[in-house]
Amino acid sequence: MTSPLTIYRASAGSGKTFTLTAEYVSLLLATPTSHEAEHILAVTFTNKATAEMKDRILSSLYIIGNGLKGSQDMLRKVIECLEKQGVNLEPAVLRRRAKTALSVILHDYSHFRVETIDSFFQSILRTLARELGLTSGLRVELNSNQVVSRAVDRVMEHLADRPSVRQWVLDYVREQIESNDRWDIRGSMNSLGRCIYEEDFQSRKKAGSHTSGEEQEQATRFKHTLRRLKAEQEESIRHEATELLAHISRQEVNFERISYGRNTFEPFLSKASMMGTDEGRTIAYKLPATRITDAVLHPEKLLKAADRRDDRLMEEAAMTAARLGNFCSRYSEALRLLASIRLALHYLPPLRLLGTIEEEATEISAEAGQFLLSRTASLLSRMVEGSDAPFVLERAGIQFRHVMIDEFQDTSRLQWNNFRSLLLENLSTGGHSLLVGDVKQSIYRWRGGDWEILQGAQDELSRLAPQQITLCDNWRSLPQVVSFNNAFFPKAASLLDSQAGEARFRLTDIYKDVAQRCAHSGGPQGYTRVCLYKRQGRNRPQDYDELTIMEMAQAIRQLKSLGVHEQDMAILVRRNRTASQLLALFHDLAPDIPLVSDEAFLLQASVAVQMLVAAMQVVADGADRTDPVALRYLMFHYQQDVLGTGVQLHMVMEQSPLDVLPDVLTSLRDQTARLPLMLLAERLYHSLCLDRIKGQDAYMLAFMDELQGYLRDNPQDIHQFLQAWDDSLATRPIPGCETGGIRILTIHKSKGLEYHTVLLPYMDWNLGVDPLLDNLLWCNATEPPFDQLGSLPIRLSTQMEHSVFASDYQEEMLQRRVDTLNMIYVAFTRARCNLMIWGMTSANGRLACVGDLVGGALEMTEEEDTLRHEQGTLCGAASSGRQGNSAQDGKGNLAQRMNMPCDESNAVDIAMTSRPPVMRFMQSEQARLFMHSLGEDTGEERQTDSYIETGKLMHYALSRIGCAM
Repeated sequence: MTSPLTIYRASAGSGKTFTLTAEYVSLLLATPTSHEAEHILAVTFTNKATAEMKDRILSSLYIIGNGLKGSQDMLRKVIECLEKQGVNLEPAVLRRRAKTALSVILHDYSHFRVETIDSFFQSILRTLARELGLTSGLRVELNSNQVVSRAVDRVMEHLADRPSVRQWVLDYVREQIESNDRWDIRGSMNSLGRCIYEEDFQSRKKAGSHTSGEEQEQATRFKHTLRRLKAEQEESIRHEATELLAHISRQEVNFERISYGRNTFEPFLSKASMMGTDEGRTIAYKLPATRITDAVLHPEKLLKAADRRDDRLMEEAAMTAARLGNFCSRYSEALRLLASIRLALHYLPPLRLLGTIEEEATEISAEAGQFLLSRTASLLSRMVEGSDAPFVLERAGIQFRHVMIDEFQDTSRLQWNNFRSLLLENLSTGGHSLLVGDVKQSIYRWRGGDWEILQGAQDELSRLAPQQITLCDNWRSLPQVVSFNNAFFPKAASLLDSQAGEARFRLTDIYKDVAQRCAHSGGPQGYTRVCLYKRQGRNRPQDYDELTIMEMAQAIRQLKSLGVHEQDMAILVRRNRTASQLLALFHDLAPDIPLVSDEAFLLQASVAVQMLVAAMQVVADGADRTDPVALRYLMFHYQQDVLGTGVQLHMVMEQSPLDVLPDVLTSLRDQTARLPLMLLAERLYHSLCLDRIKGQDAYMLAFMDELQGYLRDNPQDIHQFLQAWDDSLATRPIPGCETGGIRILTIHKSKGLEYHTVLLPYMDWNLGVDPLLDNLLWCNATEPPFDQLGSLPIRLSTQMEHSVFASDYQEEMLQRRVDTLNMIYVAFTRARCNLMIWGMTSANGRLACVGDLVGGALEMTEEEDTLRHEQGTLCGAASSGRQGNSAQDGKGNLAQRMNMPCDESNAVDIAMTSRPPVMRFMQSEQARLFMHSLGEDTGEERQTDSYIETGKLMHYALSRIGCAM
């Protein structure tokens, strides 16, 4: 390598994984030592990417080592990478080293360090547990939301022991009631409490370093200051507006002579004169209308046309306009301050409880001997900052010579700060590092990902003279799909830039390298189609859902007729709720087309599992205190799916559980409740005859696995388990399997995948503030008194645009434009052959939703109710090199691509058998001897004792026999 640091910028489909695999293999084979894998660290960001990377490396070593078909491309790339390092080896030597390296990795797999960044940080923390004050046997907990929920419950339960906290909670409830909001504040406390493990909050805590008590005192003073400022501003505006009303009424140029005086000017001042009063609280105050601001700048517009020739009236109008202008300036400033006060006070009540919630969450984690995954980066950051990086590496036993970071655009600022210290230390000792990423595919900002780290890496690490390589060839998509994306994204970036005005950066700079060369030549060219339905004013297009589904169904049927298998098609959506809507719509409008979504593979999707959990609730609380919905669900499905009685739901509402449910849930409930949880689940499964419900075995086995995993770290408490079920276990997926049907998945989950045909319905989500997203924003106001608490949680809304938080609002809107375009880029680049898009547009040049952006960036053909764009010819199965239309063909081609054995045998269905669980009484030897001493042995037991005594004598005698010398 010419430089110790290489930065790959890899657009979608450019062979990034292939290149990264070749780089890894070349480092592995460059030296004759067989244990080089111990000194190479490859970091990714998801378990799926880690598994794929390991598979690629191992399969590449296997095909190179054995000279199998398809090894030439990888071998050629490996030789190219070796030449960059100044290493020249014959193919025979590389094959021998590849065999050896593969054998060493498989026999010492723990040193094969291809892992997620969280796993890497955890391995360091476990080694440094003593220095960080952690227990050596700490258990990593993934679900921080569950811990926060428990912390909030504990805070509410112990209010009697904390008078100050109790007063805060009572004030919060009172404020909620006065503002007609929900009095139950647990939801808002949980919502804001989840941020205590986010990087924004951690940096705020680091800057403030206050205890919860100090924070509450500061928040109290801040609240009083803002309320006093609010009262002052309202009183001032009320007083000035009243005086101005009276002044204009006394003048010859009064509201009667002022143009639109009664309709515009007088109502404006009248509303302002009521600011802060009971009547004024129902008024939505807005900035002065354009007619008023124009009259301030051009006093003659205050007068009607006939009065403008009177110099005296013109002089009086000028004086009135000057006074009105002064008032409008004060009024606008007051609205800005009042809007800022409302925004700052909205989250202040739960904000002052954050410190207490964090203390409780820390205590809960310590009691459970667990460490939250979300705290890993912040805790390691303290270690790296407080010590030299060499010490951390040496203490952790890390001796890497090469470091690779994949999906670098998803790195958070805190993760990069930690990794940068380790990276620079590695480079200073003669190591090599590799960063791979693509700013255009950064779609995880909501969990801390910062694309600007990759964008600025060249400058930040300039002293290392990094070598930057851009992969320009697209190996995934056919020419028409590539040219569609090449044309769309520069134009779309330019349109979004036009909305931003003077911005800190421009999207056109981010997307300047979006153009790709298609690596496919000859053969089918690909197909793209866009259909945008026109809005009717602000309303959705008429029959929007039905028209979209019917067009999609027609396209799917056409694709199937061309031999495209259902598993080669994917429907991508923005949100999970859209997937649920699509399932229902296709069920009603196109029942012949099978769809599969991720929700179908969650534990809560299983009827048998839901019945078992409902039965556990009955055991825990009794039928009379169980949730009626869960109880009736159990009774209905027990009769319909197990007993096959064909009962109707309205009949179940009138039935008694005693007449329907088995004895273990009614007369024998007390005995059943004393069973251990695992045995209880097995007993209920057998008693309810859940094995009679077909297609539930995979779900039941997964549920039993989850129950066993839960019991490894938690007590045998049925109520705690049911709470854990509601919090997280219900949404656990079952192990993946091949299932017939077109896959529906979110754009986030599609990242890294590819499909023959991609269908994108409902391209209509908002470009601005989206009420369906998490709209909590941490802001740093510099204007007093809003700077007293440092960072403040602010509810994102258009009100921020005219407040002291305007700069934070503009920055967030700019980042959301990047998120939106990146989301579209990931979605559009999943397709190999066919890309089809449906959405809605206002067709008036405004950019309100994604459909407007798509329509504005493409040359569309306008029809009566739609805008359309279509290029190329629809591609069938043969276009992607797949023959036939069976699922088995797809598996075979996948196996060949991954260089794995292709098993042509039919899959065997799994099944869970049911038999009555039995608890056997096992008596210890000491207990038996005790009972023997009581003289209650039977004749058989006395005979057994005699055998035991005889055995003891023989053992003693044989042990005393010595060996003759």
